[in-house]
Amino acid sequence: MPRPVPPPPPQPSADETELAVAYLRRVVAVAVLFFTAWALLAYRPDSPLGAYGRKSSQSWMLQAARDIDEAQLRAHPTGRVVWLVGSSILREGFDADLINTQLESRQLPWRVAKFGQDRGATVLANGLLPHLPIREGDVVVHNVAAQNFRSDWLAWTDIPMVRLSRLLAPGEMWSLPELSLPDRLEQASAVPFGFWRWHDETRRGVTAWLTHLPFGQTPQLPKAGYHLRFHNYERGRAFRRGVPKREFAVNGLPDGILDFTDAQVNAAALHDMRAFVARTGADLRLLEIPPSAFAQWRLQNADHRAAWDEWVMAQPERVHAPQLPDADYYDRRHPNFRGRATLSMWLVDWLASDLPTGERQRPPEDSVKIWPWPGPQPEP
Repeated sequence: MPRPVPPPPPQPSADETELAVAYLRRVVAVAVLFFTAWALLAYRPDSPLGAYGRKSSQSWMLQAARDIDEAQLRAHPTGRVVWLVGSSILREGFDADLINTQLESRQLPWRVAKFGQDRGATVLANGLLPHLPIREGDVVVHNVAAQNFRSDWLAWTDIPMVRLSRLLAPGEMWSLPELSLPDRLEQASAVPFGFWRWHDETRRGVTAWLTHLPFGQTPQLPKAGYHLRFHNYERGRAFRRGVPKREFAVNGLPDGILDFTDAQVNAAALHDMRAFVARTGADLRLLEIPPSAFAQWRLQNADHRAAWDEWVMAQPERVHAPQLPDADYYDRRHPNFRGRATLSMWLVDWLASDLPTGERQRPPEDSVKIWPWPGPQPEP
């Protein structure tokens, strides 16, 4: 005998359906408002939550820019400041505290402030400049290097788009010549912008609190470490066990890779940097900190050296730092503690000498040392 079919459940009336839809709309509106408020208040570079998840160079540079005590920085007779803004090579090359101590003891009319970030080539350095209190009469020193003019620079550095967007506006991201169309569309549609720019660090900050609160603990704020100072070792981690096997594959320049046209992201950004510095009334200097002899003779070929020499000598703002011995780098490009001491004192003398262009000399090829650091070379 078949089972009786149960009657259908009662159907809501038209009035009940209308009330339910209205309620759902209110719920969605409240959720949207809550998300927007949360995104605007919690997701920003100076967010209290994000401070507990701060990690990237860009975040630390922006934090350092906000923490500047401009009155103290300019508390000397002329009040003029030299802004060192660039990449990790500049960060590792100068000890700002030592330089300022020397400038004060020699009664020179300058003080320096350093902002060197990982992969901080022109496109990122230019994005940081508007956050700095640059005034008329100041000097902006930005370091330039051949590898930053690779035609595939974004792909080679593998910089996440979020790191670019932290220093660049959506319109600036859209105008990057090398950025693919999907990446441009993704960045243009990432609204609200602050939420997507600072999502990773805010999420890490929230996670830090959630993992400590149940135990009655307070998470510790991360320390800046080398981001606001520099490394102190003699040779980098990649060289602890001998010459890295992938040194040529990673850092060598392929044939025809250099591009100094506006199609290259850093070459294009240099125009904007020049315009910005001119608007502030400051002066711009493009500083060449030469890499090791090994980098110049083994990681570049004759065409690369000729192209780089031609470009550098054509820049009216160029300044040449002295060539360091290969043992004064901790890899092939970044000065170690010996190189830093040399370059820091050179900068003091440079400022005392009224900012000369300086002479440019390439070390001879026979000065190349595969293993330049003291002691025996480790087994590969």
